[in-house]
Amino acid sequence: WKFPEERPVDLFSLLSALAQLSYGGDVRVGIAENPNKVSNIVRAQAAELCEIYLPIASEFGVAIDRSATDSILDSLPFWLSELWQHRSALEERTVLFDRGAAGRELLFRRLPEALQGRLEAASKGRGKPPWEDPELFQSTLGAIVRRSSLVQSAKGVLT
Repeated sequence: WKFPEERPVDLFSLLSALAQLSYGGDVRVGIAENPNKVSNIVRAQAAELCEIYLPIASEFGVAIDRSATDSILDSLPFWLSELWQHRSALEERTVLFDRGAAGRELLFRRLPEALQGRLEAASKGRGKPPWEDPELFQSTLGAIVRRSSLVQSAKGVLT
């Protein structure tokens, strides 16, 4: 997940990046999976994804810009159903969070300890901390997903 610090992040992009984490190393992607799978998931399940991730994001200091849509956002159930129906509603919401080094480290420290440990071990000798190395994060998480997808693919072949 790479968002230039100078570019605002919209809610659709954030939800897509979160959903993409599950498919980053999947061996089936590009072979048997729909290449639009992630955006299709986000479009079809935006309300559910917001219901799951927005409270967690709030705990991490992430906020959704309410400037143009206070009345809609204040009635969250309606807003969630609106998001479910309209991708543009996701693209119109700006996600606000500290994308500087301190913010990235804070988010890194909220990861599960096992993943933090893997990333810290893999970052040794790379010259930068793991929260400053998006390629390391993607490759480490991709390896985890790849292993799981290989196991699932093997099970599918054998059953």
